[in-house]
Amino acid sequence: MARPLLITISFSHFCEKARWALEHCDVDFEEEGHLPLFHLRGTKARGFGRSTPVLVLDKESKHALTDSKDIVRWADSQRPDGQRTLFPEAHDQELEQWRARFDDVLGPHARRWAYRQLFDRPKVMNALFAERLGRAGAWVSGPFFRGLLGRAMNVTDKGAARSHEKLRALFDDVGAALEDRPFLLGDHFSAADLTFASLAAPIIGPEGYGGPFPAVADLSPDARATITAFREHPAGRHALRVYRECR
Repeated sequence: MARPLLITISFSHFCEKARWALEHCDVDFEEEGHLPLFHLRGTKARGFGRSTPVLVLDKESKHALTDSKDIVRWADSQRPDGQRTLFPEAHDQELEQWRARFDDVLGPHARRWAYRQLFDRPKVMNALFAERLGRAGAWVSGPFFRGLLGRAMNVTDKGAARSHEKLRALFDDVGAALEDRPFLLGDHFSAADLTFASLAAPIIGPEGYGGPFPAVADLSPDARATITAFREHPAGRHALRVYRECR
């Protein structure tokens, strides 16, 4: 059987969620990384829609999973014998509640806030894009990407401030849930922890991130202060610990 193909936007935190799950479950896969917009050549042009990640299970039949939550679930079904499941049955409802909040709130708002910080540091953003376009290509195309992505995701000062409020409220809820337990569902690492840590990555800058990532030191003083505050929050400390111990 051919290895599954994971189509990604290389630095996307939703793609990191899928990548982490596949690696955690020892799935042998290949990754095809793209930049935003260019990823459509790997997804839409092949009939897989517009978003990433996409996990192509069979290239000939074009059988694919096109949502990160489904990829995590599939990866868990492939885990080695004896490895603990990421989806403990006793916590199905709680896990789904966390998963929905992380996918619907944490992921989009962390992305918007992070892009706003990158827009303030064109050199940092260009360096991220130069991985695929080269330095000259990234510099020339930078204003185009900032304009298009900014409009698509409402990357404005007001939008970023609103996202910060949403993120802080969610972190407070996660921190409260962790007061009497080491992981979100109890004593063991689960898909809830994996989803939270990966989707929080843009606002905590963890070591061990599976794709390219800007150095926190290269961001603005205000961005660094915000990241430090999220890192020091109980929920942020949990995400960093999960990266250290489980990634």
